[in-house]
Amino acid sequence: MRLLHGILPVENCSCFDYNILMILSMMKKERGGLPVEDYIYRPDNSRDAIQLRHWRDALAISGSAEIALSVWDILKLFIGLFFGEETVQGMVSATMKEIDVPKEAELVFLILSWVIILGILIIACIFIFFYHYYIGINAYRAGRQTAKKKKKGYLVLAFLSLTFSCFLIIFNFITFLLSKKAVSNVNLTTMLIEIVALLNYVYLLTAAFNIRKLERKQGGSI
Repeated sequence: MRLLHGILPVENCSCFDYNILMILSMMKKERGGLPVEDYIYRPDNSRDAIQLRHWRDALAISGSAEIALSVWDILKLFIGLFFGEETVQGMVSATMKEIDVPKEAELVFLILSWVIILGILIIACIFIFFYHYYIGINAYRAGRQTAKKKKKGYLVLAFLSLTFSCFLIIFNFITFLLSKKAVSNVNLTTMLIEIVALLNYVYLLTAAFNIRKLERKQGGSI
């Protein structure tokens, strides 16, 4: 039970807890200590303080969602390369025909091609994950006020990602309307999840903007 250093809210203080606080206060007073009221946490329930707590929670939540959405971007990469209209296997086969690979060298060419492609995919997946992780973890830390150093670079990346998502949604929508193949279902799914990512970026940037505005009123900044 945490009683000291002002971390026990008044509304959560039971009679038993309050009696203990009174005893502690009386013992402290005998030694020149503080009264019981100084041990009780009274949160700032002003309008600005409530809004500030709300937007900090929102920033932390959107940061967590951003990290989760990195998994979607990695899946989207594989979906596009292996289930899209232009698959990796199709591109490798077309390349083999164009450069007229001898039959005895086809197996070696295929192995080398797939090793190179998978190596590039692994590097791309690592980059995608850490890109989203950088935005998400900094947003989460800013929302929870656990960041050792205040950063703004993640907000710039979030804005760039928001812009890119807008163009990607428009592109997927046009592709979905023009495509008559079964792959159009993939484009529809991609577009819907991209809309979710777009809304998360909007939520993240809105939360960061409101936090900065409210903290400036209190003499701080995000």
